[in-house]
Parts: sequence; structure tokens; C-alpha cells
Amino acid sequence: MTGTKPISEWTPPEVVDVFSIRQGARNPQNRYYPMSQAAFARRYGFTASAMADWEQGRRKPDPAARTLLAMIQKDQQAVDRLLGHKDAAPPK
Repeated sequence: MTGTKPISEWTPPEVVDVFSIRQGARNPQNRYYPMSQAAFARRYGFTASAMADWEQGRRKPDPAARTLLAMIQKDQQAVDRLLGHKDAAPPK
């Protein structure tokens, strides 16, 4: 089409530090206490075994998982609201 802007593309980060993201996450009580692998996995739809594999370097998250992890790292509260977590902080 003539005169249209190209659609920008998202490229997920090649490397994500899953452990640091989990450690920096707020728990459901909105405090900066790190969540366990199991709690973080349940909250964001991962499996606990995938979390362990990622953190121990046995596997790398797929592009969709890297995207979600990057979003959690950037603005966890927004992700929580979008996922419908009732304990998510209200927008500022």
C-alpha cells in the first residue's frame, strides 16, 4: 500500500535474567520480597520446572516467555492488572 507506515516489529531480548526478575518482583502483598519459583510460575503461567531450568541455564525461555519476562521486569504492576490479578496495585 502506498502512504502507509510499516508496522514496527518486536524482537524479544536474547537474554533475560530470570532469577533477577523473580527476585525483584513484588509479592501479592505488594512488597519487594522475592517470590519462590513455584509462586512466580503460578502467577505468570510458567511451570516451576521451566523456571528452574531457566535459572540454572539448562534451557532458554522461548520468545513469548522472554517477552512476558521483559514486561514483568519493566512494569510488573501493569502486567498483573492486565492478567486480572485481584491483588494488583491500581494504576498511578
